[in-house]
Amino acid sequence: MASSTAVSPEPALAPRFEAVDEATREVADLWNAPDSSGAVAHTAGRVAGFLLGTRKPDDTWGPNVWVEAAGHAAQDAETVRDLYAVAAARWVEDGRTAHYAVVPSNDAAVVDAWFRLGFGQQQVHALRPAETPGSRPIDGYSIRPAVADDVAALAPLDLALPEHQRQSPVFSAGYLPTLAEARDDWVETIDDPDTAAFVAEVRGAIVGVATGCPVQKSRMHAGLARPDDAGLLAFAVVYPDARGAGHRRRARPGGTHVDRRGRLPHGGHRLARHQPAVLADLAPAGLPRHVPAPAPGRGPLSGTPG
Repeated sequence: MASSTAVSPEPALAPRFEAVDEATREVADLWNAPDSSGAVAHTAGRVAGFLLGTRKPDDTWGPNVWVEAAGHAAQDAETVRDLYAVAAARWVEDGRTAHYAVVPSNDAAVVDAWFRLGFGQQQVHALRPAETPGSRPIDGYSIRPAVADDVAALAPLDLALPEHQRQSPVFSAGYLPTLAEARDDWVETIDDPDTAAFVAEVRGAIVGVATGCPVQKSRMHAGLARPDDAGLLAFAVVYPDARGAGHRRRARPGGTHVDRRGRLPHGGHRLARHQPAVLADLAPAGLPRHVPAPAPGRGPLSGTPG
């Protein structure tokens, strides 16, 4: 029940999760996580569905609960609504009012059930094979690997995405780092041998950046949502006045764009009620190979009750 919908439509996901024992282990890991709670539905003495919520850091997600890829399954999509109604009562009573669910995009009935609970789509996650696309040269711009001397120019770019997401109509309350924190982060990123970073320059000035890493470095892509031998596009941004020329697409080391501090689960809709829409892309290994636009898979929805 936990794995069939998530895995079978996307052969690039790890096929081992179609085995009952592997899927059960993923559910057990969520059950044993700190602050885990949820609900189970019974019909005629048999389990008809379950829902489990766990907690991520509040400084990133607010007073939150996450229903992960292996955290919900039901024989009937409408049962998901009843399960959430029971489980969410405890979460709200505990003060955890920011709720997120990772939902398979191929199951329209389940997506609709979450939407009718008042959730909205936050992000779409995708997976596709790594390829080497052709590129059209543009006069005055270039793409190259980031180096230590770029840190001072990269730090302000680090703030461009969260600053954008704080504006209407998103009004994100996500953490906004200081320039000093951003500089320290870039020093660590550029020194990390497992991370690929590329900058876009226009007439010698850095206007965009993209970074990628092995998916194993992501705290968000785990369990059912972690394909084998894959790379994650962790962050990509271009200054507003330089957008529209294809810099972000050409600079990406392994995919499309995603919020650097919210490394995302693979493949479909994340349903959310207070967070922005962001596109994530996973590409099978080979960083820093380039990857074209993603195909949809699984992702999150989120919401704030009330």
